[in-house]
Amino acid sequence: MDPPGQRPKKVANPYCGSVGQNGSGGGAASLPRPYLPPPSFLGNGNIANCPPALDHGAKKSQNTAVGYRGAIVYINNWLALKDFPQFCDLTDEHVQEDHLSNFLDNIYHWFATTSFPNPTGYMANTSKDTKFSQIKQVFKNSFPNHSLWKNEEYWKETKKWYEMKCKNSRMSDPEVVEIRKSVPLYRDLSGRNTSVRAKFMNEGAFQTVVDAKTVASSFIEKGNKKNCHILAEFNLTRHAIGRGGEHLLLRWAEANYDEHFEAPDFDWPIVKQNETQCMLIFCDRQLYQLCTFFGFAVYFLFDGLRHTGVSDAAKGYVFPGLHNIRKDSVAKRLTRNIQSILRPIFGDEVAKQTTSRSTRKGAMTENRDNRDLTTQEEYARSGHTASDMNPNAECYIESTPAMNAPAGRALAGYHDPHGHCTPISFGCLDDRVTPAVDRLLLKLFTNDVPQLQKDKSLYIVVLTCGARLVGAYNDLVKDVTEPDKNEIILKIREAAMSANIEDPTAPQEGFPRWLIVLKHWSRLITDAFARDNPIRVSQTAPLNQQITGISNQLESVQLQVKSMAEKVKRSEDDKAVIEMYKESNQVMMKSLAAREKEVADKDREIKKLKRQLDLTNQQLRIGWQSPEASPLKAAASTAPDNDFDGTSCDDLKRRLFSDEESGAQETAPKRQRKSTPPQPPPQPIPALPHHVDANVIAAPAVVPVAAAPAPAAPTYQAPPAVAPTPAHQVKLSETLNGFQSGKKTTSGITMSSELEGKWSRHIFRDKSAEAKSDGMQLSKRALFDETSRFFLGVNQIFVVAAERSRYIKGMKLIAIAIKADQWDKLIGNELDDKAMRLLVADIKKQCTATVKDLEVEWCGRKKDKRCNVKDSIRGYGDRYETIIKNLKQQTRKSDEDVALWLSEKLGEGLQPAQQTTIAFHFGQDKA
Repeated sequence: MDPPGQRPKKVANPYCGSVGQNGSGGGAASLPRPYLPPPSFLGNGNIANCPPALDHGAKKSQNTAVGYRGAIVYINNWLALKDFPQFCDLTDEHVQEDHLSNFLDNIYHWFATTSFPNPTGYMANTSKDTKFSQIKQVFKNSFPNHSLWKNEEYWKETKKWYEMKCKNSRMSDPEVVEIRKSVPLYRDLSGRNTSVRAKFMNEGAFQTVVDAKTVASSFIEKGNKKNCHILAEFNLTRHAIGRGGEHLLLRWAEANYDEHFEAPDFDWPIVKQNETQCMLIFCDRQLYQLCTFFGFAVYFLFDGLRHTGVSDAAKGYVFPGLHNIRKDSVAKRLTRNIQSILRPIFGDEVAKQTTSRSTRKGAMTENRDNRDLTTQEEYARSGHTASDMNPNAECYIESTPAMNAPAGRALAGYHDPHGHCTPISFGCLDDRVTPAVDRLLLKLFTNDVPQLQKDKSLYIVVLTCGARLVGAYNDLVKDVTEPDKNEIILKIREAAMSANIEDPTAPQEGFPRWLIVLKHWSRLITDAFARDNPIRVSQTAPLNQQITGISNQLESVQLQVKSMAEKVKRSEDDKAVIEMYKESNQVMMKSLAAREKEVADKDREIKKLKRQLDLTNQQLRIGWQSPEASPLKAAASTAPDNDFDGTSCDDLKRRLFSDEESGAQETAPKRQRKSTPPQPPPQPIPALPHHVDANVIAAPAVVPVAAAPAPAAPTYQAPPAVAPTPAHQVKLSETLNGFQSGKKTTSGITMSSELEGKWSRHIFRDKSAEAKSDGMQLSKRALFDETSRFFLGVNQIFVVAAERSRYIKGMKLIAIAIKADQWDKLIGNELDDKAMRLLVADIKKQCTATVKDLEVEWCGRKKDKRCNVKDSIRGYGDRYETIIKNLKQQTRKSDEDVALWLSEKLGEGLQPAQQTTIAFHFGQDKA
């Protein structure tokens, strides 16, 4: 025994340096009185002239020999503390009868209650268990004939109390408790955390050392596929207080969505107990970095739901990439990635103390600190069994969401773990953006998992992850050092742009539009999530905290009521608009029915008139073939047999014989001046050839024919000369339909009405589609180039008024004024009525500016002089003609040079002649 008040001696330990009787912490303070052998045994015990025995374990493997030698070192340390002979000097007398058991009991007691330091901390209990067997074996090798080796009861009892001593000594030893082989990763240490002792804040009190938020933020900062997958595992393991590697066995097929708690429920495997328990997953209220749904979202963003190419054995698992990895290797992988993040920030010492177990230690400690959680609720989350629980009773108790939820809410940052919490969602957005949200989710996540499809209950997990990702966008841009290089942010932006998201409630200012909508949605979703989950204080909290919590809840309720009132008002407005549209549709249907009836009547009338016209033409041909009948007589003879009145017949005769009588009127004066004999009567007019366009027929004024007396011989009397009136172009369809055939004016035809008319009749769209079918794009030349097969046509009023060339010139000027993006919108298929009106208004302003620029350049207009241009195609044509005239005079350009000038103004790279050559070889139209 050591003298009273004297510290134990320290002896050499080849592995850990010097150790004392009580180690460095005095763990053997309750060491019982050791056995003291008789004085005769206290000698060196050496026998002279005797060969040395082989070392223990010399005949064993190298590792076994090392273990035996280590056991002898510890035995010799204890013998030296008691001033006993060393192990090699012990004889049979030292261990006869019960002396061997006394030796072993004292050695085992000392070894179990002493803390032995090593390079990483202190010797673990598992190592002490190994030393128990090694100490026994070296004694057995030295004294093989002792009867104690056959006493099974002794060894059973000794092993039991030895293990208990090891466990109790480690729990009560303050130095073992304070050594932090795995430091706990608490939620957030940006403020003072009462769970952390000041001595461990190695940067000073109230300073951040390392926490879960820092680790998660570092994963997000890197933002690549590997770190996003690790972030998902890190957040999930911490939220579930899982052991490293347990998340490897999670399957989507074994998960369901709990409607009451509004959270997905996974079958979480408890590896040590070989069973599963309920595990609810909640959105983090305050920190998106630690939210499990955000971890899932970035995991899905990098093909976490793409199971194409995954083996059938791995399909269905939440993390199929971990399927071929052992559970302990999964834990080591997570530890390795955490340490690789922390080492550049905090150094190697802090990084080594942080492992996958750190998340479990931090979560359990924070739950233990929460006064609103019971021990049963804490263990229902972590999967432990309390010491006061009856194992026989616990086997009858099922894992329930009611017991699992409180600790989960506490870990997610909710102040009242027993209050209801609402998950983040797109529900705060307007109902009109639902298609845009669906497109965005399709662009964000490639989803091959059957259980997460749109018609399945777990699809809400995809919706929640998408809302968490979009809601965190604004915070991500602020928190990340280089947002323009972060892959997470770039993927979100790319998805929003590809989905072409739109929201009429988003601010109208700014560009591009999809980015404005994305930032608007992020703000709305974040605000709604905070509003739906106000600070709720537990009933056991102090009164001032309860008052603060109630005020926050009232404010949240007010905001919810206000939001609901706005939605109700919008619904009422939408209902009124729908009713108005229904009434308008009914009126339109009646109007369309009347128009359809009118069109049907017109069709019948047209068919009737066509039949009458065919009959008249047939009778005229019969009259023309008669040698004794003149054309006028033949035409008159058919009048009683048709339904035309006299006026219509006279008009028909005038149109049919206008050319002949005009020629007769021109030659009559010459015949009269020369006194030539009368000409023979003209031959009958043959029927109109099939290729002659009967739609437009010249109609001169009526020429009176003088009556001639009947001559003795058949002669022909020419009519007197009368000055012909100018012919005016008339559509035959107008005559047949009874419309007035008077001359129409072109002054009122504007560029706006012409473009809107072609757009409303789908001329732009149809011609563009025709060009695309030939592998080309419709150019602006289609407005004026009559040689192109994609020509958009001429307004018929210009044709009737003989102003076709003026129309072409006006459209050339308009084509110069139209910009490329405006032309793309015109020939596209995305404009509505309002957008078309706005586009035409912009083109009108552009035409005015173009006219001014060209007149300043070629017509001598002063720049500061105001340019008043009337929106008239006729006016544009006149101005274009003046500009070209001055251009030719000043530059002496030929028509080919003017055509080249026009091509340049249209933004075309080749001359018309070159374009024609290319079109000939490649089958493309020069339009």
